[in-house]
Amino acid sequence: MGLVLLLLGVTGALTVFRNEIDWLITPSLRVTPGSKKADLDSIVKNVQSAHSDYRITTIGLQPGPRFAHIFYVSNKANQDGEVFADPYTGEIKGERFGLKLGQVIKSFHTNLLLNFAGPTPGKVGRIAAGTFGALFVTLTLTGLVIYGKFWKSIFRVRFNRGRQILWSDLHKTIGLWSLLFNLIIGVTAAMFGYEAIAGKRGGERGRMAERKQPAETPATSSAPLEVQPLISATSELFPDLDVTVINLPRRPGGDTRVTGKHKGTRFFRQASSVEFNPDGETKKVSDARQKSGETSLIAIAKPVHFTSWVEGSHPAIEYGFKALWCLLGLSPGLLAITGALLFFKRSKNRNTDLANGIV
Repeated sequence: MGLVLLLLGVTGALTVFRNEIDWLITPSLRVTPGSKKADLDSIVKNVQSAHSDYRITTIGLQPGPRFAHIFYVSNKANQDGEVFADPYTGEIKGERFGLKLGQVIKSFHTNLLLNFAGPTPGKVGRIAAGTFGALFVTLTLTGLVIYGKFWKSIFRVRFNRGRQILWSDLHKTIGLWSLLFNLIIGVTAAMFGYEAIAGKRGGERGRMAERKQPAETPATSSAPLEVQPLISATSELFPDLDVTVINLPRRPGGDTRVTGKHKGTRFFRQASSVEFNPDGETKKVSDARQKSGETSLIAIAKPVHFTSWVEGSHPAIEYGFKALWCLLGLSPGLLAITGALLFFKRSKNRNTDLANGIV
């Protein structure tokens, strides 16, 4: 379990900066901000023309002024890729096919790499990761019971009293200073596992299952809807919504889903959406702010767990908080390491005592 917590902590810390890391290592994702953006439907046509053997399934609008739009494409052989386009000039910057590093990192953190196959993609992995989250909360609370008078030694780390005492002090100090963070991460992770068990992700699982089906290329399907009118229609329903993602149908007769974030809303991030039928008529409206009960709590848990609630703040606040969250994200792994060192040190001392006849 310690190894899994270590890996979950490291991948979680990296997931906080997944967009920034991807931007740094992918030159095609970097653009120079301009005074005016190109027409989105023109960019869609350029991308589709350059990749006629593929169908655009999702459009990820730039998350920041220096990011490119990302067009996710797929073909009949179920081969997926990404095409990067400059939002200001409409120029196609590059493409990427196959798994990307950030995708693998986040997949391990949320699904233990179990979301790439199966009839219900990601369900087993989310339940497993949620179980580890619940166990982590249990370990954190039992640690409080064991170190009942923790406030007396919250600043104490003794470097000159031997390795066992040093590991013990480090273990307590890391656990105490990261206590609130560990409880938040553990509880929200457990909520994601419960969400998978209770089937609260039914709509999303349906879309994930649909993505496992081969996409029909434009040559064998009807012409796609224009995207900009759907964004305008969404803005009429949600004037305060910043559109972030557009899910296009993979096959003829499918619906188009426009999703976004409410301006000034720190929670319920990327949850409100509008679905349109093949004729461009509104089919379903989902307002995250109207959710209640456990559905509302789960919607809040996601931005808290992944720090998306702080996005859009002043850069110093946003990246300062993300850096803190990243460092705290390493605490489960550090607790696992110091706990293991304590265990082996105590086991060694116990074996030595037995060998010397000390009971």
